[in-house]
Amino acid sequence: MNLRLVFTNLRLVIWPLCMAYVAFLLATTKSATSLNMLIIAAFLGALIGFALGIMFANRAQRKAHPQSGGVIRRQ
Repeated sequence: MNLRLVFTNLRLVIWPLCMAYVAFLLATTKSATSLNMLIIAAFLGALIGFALGIMFANRAQRKAHPQSGGVIRRQ
């Protein structure tokens, strides 16, 4: 299996988990936090983490194939 593909998939797992955890920790710092707010914060953190994971995976793919230049050309 390609090691670069493993790291790309690992990014897509680790980023959402870490960002959801950070959002959960930040939501619990306020004393009057309800359970709904904790769930929403964790969900939004996971969405942001997933977006970051995709962004960094695309960046790694662009760096691996510099000849394309990130531009899609019509034939």
